[in-house]
Amino acid sequence: MGTAAAALLVLAFVAYFAFRVDGPVRQEAVQPGAPTGVPQRDESIRSAPPSQPVVAMLDLRNASTTRTVQPSGSSTNAQPIEIPRGLLALTVQLPVGSEAGPYEVEIRKPNQPAMRAAKAQATIENGITKLPINVDTSSIQPGDYEFAWRPAAFSWRHHPILIR
Repeated sequence: MGTAAAALLVLAFVAYFAFRVDGPVRQEAVQPGAPTGVPQRDESIRSAPPSQPVVAMLDLRNASTTRTVQPSGSSTNAQPIEIPRGLLALTVQLPVGSEAGPYEVEIRKPNQPAMRAAKAQATIENGITKLPINVDTSSIQPGDYEFAWRPAAFSWRHHPILIR
């Protein structure tokens, strides 16, 4: 009886880890139009299934904040911040001194219409103003863009980003 229980326990243990290894750490996906059962590598998938958003951070805390309704332009000397392509659960850490409340955000080429836009509510946690947004960058070609944000009734602020 004890041997049978031990064998069942070992079998359950092996089955558990066999499914875990093939689960969320798998980095292959079947591409549309690919033959069924033939997985192809998709570089936009990191360690999450395609339907799960990738958690990402955009740290703008060192971008200076202005409190005017005048245009402030872009941060021309600022280094681009990299963000991945894919379905993102993006947390934007706004510049020091940013207020909590409703914000609009856009991803765009300079002086072009927005490729992605969203509205979200910023909160202050431990002295950091955080703006959580969900954005799908999977169809945006890798390259240089700008991330634009503004609270209601204020002008747009810009920071360069690099989508990889």
